[in-house]
This record gives sequence, structure tokens and C-alpha cells, in this order.
Amino acid sequence: MNFLFINTKKDFKMRVGLLFFLFSFFFSYGQQMKIDSLKNRIELEKGQLKLALIDSLNELILYNGDQNKEELKYLNLMLKQAKKIKNSKLEAKAARFISIQYQKREDYKNAEKFAVQSKILSKKHHNYRKLIKAYNQLGRMYNHFDDYKKSIHSFKKGIIIFEEQLDSTTNNLKTLSVIYANLGKTYFNIKYDSLAYTYYYKSAQLADLTNDYERKSNFNAEIAWTYYVMNQYKQAEKYFQLGLKDSSKVKLKVYNYAIIQGLGVNYLDWGQYKKALKYNKLALTFFKKQNNRLYTNAVLNNITKVYLAQKDIKNSIKFASKTLETALQINNTKALIDAKITMSRALILNNKTQNAEKELLLILNTPNFITKTTVKQHSQIFKTLSELQKKNKNYKMALHYNDLFILYKDSMINRKLANIPKIEMRYKIGKKEKEIKNQKQNLSAKTKQQNLLLLVLSLSILLLLVLTYLFRKIKLKNQIIINLQNEIHHRIKNNLGMVNRFINVSMKKVSDKKTLDNYTNLNNRIASIKNIHKLLYDENRIIGTVDLQKMAEKIATLTFRVYKTKKQISIKINAPIKIESKKAQPIGLIINELIMNAYKYAFVNQETGIINLNACIKADNILLSISDNGSGFPKDFDLNKTKSYGLKLVYGLVQQLNGNIIFNEVKPGSKITIEIPKK
Repeated sequence: MNFLFINTKKDFKMRVGLLFFLFSFFFSYGQQMKIDSLKNRIELEKGQLKLALIDSLNELILYNGDQNKEELKYLNLMLKQAKKIKNSKLEAKAARFISIQYQKREDYKNAEKFAVQSKILSKKHHNYRKLIKAYNQLGRMYNHFDDYKKSIHSFKKGIIIFEEQLDSTTNNLKTLSVIYANLGKTYFNIKYDSLAYTYYYKSAQLADLTNDYERKSNFNAEIAWTYYVMNQYKQAEKYFQLGLKDSSKVKLKVYNYAIIQGLGVNYLDWGQYKKALKYNKLALTFFKKQNNRLYTNAVLNNITKVYLAQKDIKNSIKFASKTLETALQINNTKALIDAKITMSRALILNNKTQNAEKELLLILNTPNFITKTTVKQHSQIFKTLSELQKKNKNYKMALHYNDLFILYKDSMINRKLANIPKIEMRYKIGKKEKEIKNQKQNLSAKTKQQNLLLLVLSLSILLLLVLTYLFRKIKLKNQIIINLQNEIHHRIKNNLGMVNRFINVSMKKVSDKKTLDNYTNLNNRIASIKNIHKLLYDENRIIGTVDLQKMAEKIATLTFRVYKTKKQISIKINAPIKIESKKAQPIGLIINELIMNAYKYAFVNQETGIINLNACIKADNILLSISDNGSGFPKDFDLNKTKSYGLKLVYGLVQQLNGNIIFNEVKPGSKITIEIPKK
């Protein structure tokens, strides 16, 4: 009876925890009883009823796991029974789920074999919804095994079939949303970030339309992982929790626990080790039960890292050994390299630096090291080597490896940083839209043209041959131009990046504040030129114009990141116009200089401030204005006598564009208005 009396808050938490454990235990026990009951009944039934029972059993196992690890046994039984009674729909479904199971077991050959079988069966019986799901599984499987070209091809085939054969029912749109999300993931893996986020956004739009919590949770998880890479753990936690909220409404619990694992990783790097262990161990229990060895390996690796951070030698070695053991079992190259890196760190902690160094250098000297490892793994290897050399008191090599670690880590952050404002902004706009345009499925009538005159047919063939020759000639010419443009773009981008790095190296050697400020300003200008050039390259190839709103937002983001301050300064941008690409570079530099000038000097004596940037088309002119609520211009301000290099640069650029510039005092603050001819 004492259990009923709660004396302290600690007692309350303990009892709630115990009740939750008992509920989970009995629920899990109840599900396993259902599974065992169905297994017994299947042995007694025949025909269509037996097939229906096997299908129900496989659904239960899929969502709850099977303590006896007999997933493949009953899926193969379902395939055999469906084939026996000629139920092509369930035969295709069984083949697809068998492919998923082999994918979990890292068996490429069988995973491909059964996914292709599912595709052939669905295509043969014109079951287009199952056919799309088969192409989706093929795409997922190829992406999992790093065959990205085949993965993209499979997803796009699924999209084409949807457009040609299916209507926009809720279930069909949910399937399309899944394909968009998976295609986005594949593009992200090959570093086509722009295309990746385009498909993520399409998936999120359809998820909102269909209340698809699975896709919503995936989208929030992608944003969370982006913030995680940028070391913004609080924001990452926020989006992981949003994803967790949505995934809790999904029947397939693997999504829920994948996000729980993500939270564990985030808490680890955040330094909250108790929470990191809690969430990783929750995920480990689930993935072990599901017999998902790849996820189990990843979680074991995370738990090892927690113990490494806590300097727990015994548990570090224990879990590092388990991680390496599971990596060898699944025969996954990336998982094996991760396990070896973690084991090396455990050996270093245990003062076995010689063994650790030998293992790491073996990884570095592996043939095709660059293609077999990720950027994250590169950074981890160099970080571990730096720690090892530091422990050996070889500080010169420690510094060398630390520089390489920072270089690779910065490349990951910059890649994510370029996309996070866009993905959040587009998603929030999409959420406000009341309706999304319905997927238009116009099935054109496939009429057969008969009784054509022989002369007309001959002329058509001749014309086709001529057009084919001309098309190939033009296509070849265009490809040469595109290749040259790509080469020029990459060289300019690399050169600007190199200049940035030279300046960063020089800045480390400077202690004088004024010189350091000059270097910072120069670095910001070069970074702005680089961003503007990238925007020009991305957009100019298609439409010949540049979105001023997007360009101004990128410049403002860069400036705020470079000139960090504790002051609460915000910027409001309203520039919904397109400008000619030839004017984009000077206008971008003008915006950069004026935002930078306001940010640095307008709020010297204030803790808060607002910068406003507005642009519009009036008559045949572009009107650009930047204002603030700061201290205003100095009393004796004269543009002709100013020593400010930035304002002189602005004036020169305005003159170059045949424009006018006006400086106005406003209360409070200042305002600069620029008028530039549109053409």
C-alpha cells in the first residue's frame, strides 16, 4: 500500500517511470502474443484466407518487430502463397518488403533482385500504384548502396508514372511525397543541394496537403540536422522535437526512433551526456528488436562517443568493440571506417597511441580513400590524429592535423549554411498558402493515325532525319558552351575561396585592431562578390536576370555573420524585383557596403536598431533605399571630403551605373536613396 503514497517529487517521477515501463512491457507482450497467435493459425488455413493472415502477420511484424527474428521467413511464405493462388498484388508487395529486409542486412544482390521482381509484377498487371512503390524501393536501395545514378533514375521513373497514370487522391499524393523526399536525399548525398532542397520542399508541400506526418517529421529532421552541423544545438533540438511530435503519429515507429537517435547525437556534441546516453539507449533497444543492424551499428558508435567524452575507458573499449563487430557483420565500408575511427579514439584514451595511429594511417592509405569516405569522416580522422599527436607531445603535427580537421569541418558548415535560410523561408511561405495547385493529370488521348499516304510518311521521315541532325549539332554546341561556363565558374569560385583563405591566414598574424578591421572588411567584400557570382551562375543560365530579394538576403546574412555583436540589430528587406545580370555585381556591392556601414557605425550608442532595405521599379528606374534608426550622419558630413573607403566605393559604383545618390537625415537615423536606370 505504500506505493500509493507520494512524499517527494523524486518519488513521483520514480512511480511514473515504473508505470510507463509496465505499460510498455504489457503492450509489447500483447503485440507478440498476437504475432504468435497468427503464426499458429496460419499453419491451419489454406488458400486466400491463409494469404490474408500472412499479410496481417507481416504488417504486425513490420510495425512491432518479431522477437524470433523471422521476418524473412513469413515474407517468403507470403510470396510463395500469393504466387500459388495468383494474387499478383500481394506477390508484388511481398517482393518489395523482402527487398527492404535484404537492404537492412546489407545484401545488395538480393535487395535489388526482389525490388526488380516487385517492379516486373506490378508492371505486368498494370498496378501503377504498386509500380511506383517498387520504383521507390529501387531508388532507396540504390541510394543506400551508393549507386546514385540508378537511384535518381528509379525515383524519376516513379514520378513519370504518377504524372501519366494516377489521379491526385490523398494516398497517391502521399506516395509521391515519399518519392520527392527520397529523391531529395539522394541529391543531397551527391552534393546537389539546390535540387535536394527543391524536392524536400515539394515533399513538405504535399505532406501539408495530405496531413502526412511521416513526411512532416522527415522535413523537420532535415532542418534539425542542418542546424546540428552548424553547431546550433538549441535550434537543432527544437526541430528534432518538432519532428518527434509528428513522427509519434506515424504507425511505422522506425521514423520516431531515427529522430530519437538524432536527438542523442545532438546532445552528445552539445555536451549533455546524460541525455545523449538516454536517447541513444532508447534507440538501441528498438533497432536491436527490429534486427536493423545498420542503425544498431550507428547507435553503438554514438554511445561509444559519449563514453569517450566522459573519459570512461572501460565502457569506451567495450562499446567500440561492439561497434567494430557489428560493422564487420554488415560489411558496410562507411560503417567500418566510422567504427575504426572510434576504436582508435578509445585506444588513445587507453594510452595505446601506437595501435591507434597505425589504424588511422591504414585508413588514410586505403586505395580510393576520398571516394570511400565522407567529408565528416575526413574531419574525424584528422581530429583524432591531432589528439593523438598532442598526447605524444608532437605539437607541430598536432597543429597540422587540426588545421586539416578545421578545413573539412568548415566545408560541411558552409554547405549547410548556404541552404538553411532558403529551406526555412520556403517552408514557412508554403505553410501559409491555403491551397496547393492540384496535380494535373491530363491523359492525352493516344489516337492512332492510320491510312497515311506513302508520300507524306516519306517526307515526315526525311524531315525527322534533318531535324535530328540539326538538333544534335546544336546540342553539341550548347554542351561545349555549358562545359566552358562550368569551368570558368569553378575557377572563379576556387580563386575567390583561395583569396579568402590567404586573408584568413594573414589575419591570424595581425594584432592591430584597425588592420584587423580592414582585413575583415576586405574578407566580407570578397565573400559578397563570391555569393553574387554564385547567384549569377545559378540563375543567369536560365533567365538572364537575378532576384534582388534573394541576393540582398544572402548579403545581409553574410554581413551579420562576419560582424558578430551582442546588440539586437535586425534588417528588414523588401526588394521583390528582378534586375539584369550585368547590373547585379555592382548593385550587390553597393548593398553590401551600405549594410556593412550601417551595421558598424549607425548604432554605436544604441543597444538595438533596425536597418531597412527597400527596392522597386519606378518608370524606367530602379529605386534603392537603405535607412536606419541610428545616430544619423555626422554634422559636418560631406561625401566629397569623406575618408570612408566604403562610401567612396558606393559613389563610384553609382556613377558607373549612370545613377544618382542622395543622403537624407531622418529622425531618428539616416537614409540613402539611389536611383539607377533599369536598362
